[in-house]
Amino acid sequence: MMVCAPTHDDLPMVERLVKEFDIRIALHNHGPEDKNFPTVESVLEAVRPLDRRCGLCMDVATRRAPERTW
Repeated sequence: MMVCAPTHDDLPMVERLVKEFDIRIALHNHGPEDKNFPTVESVLEAVRPLDRRCGLCMDVATRRAPERTW
């Protein structure tokens, strides 16, 4: 398993390498500030049409709780 953070433009090349070397990859999202994959849903949408060995490495910190006001 290789965790990576490619751009949308890199996904065809990444998928090609996944198939060539029979490896699994997980796209890592870095939260709302990430220009490529700001949400878990954006990663899932991107990997859905790809080889099944392409998936998601969910950073739990990206599911930030809203600030409380007391």
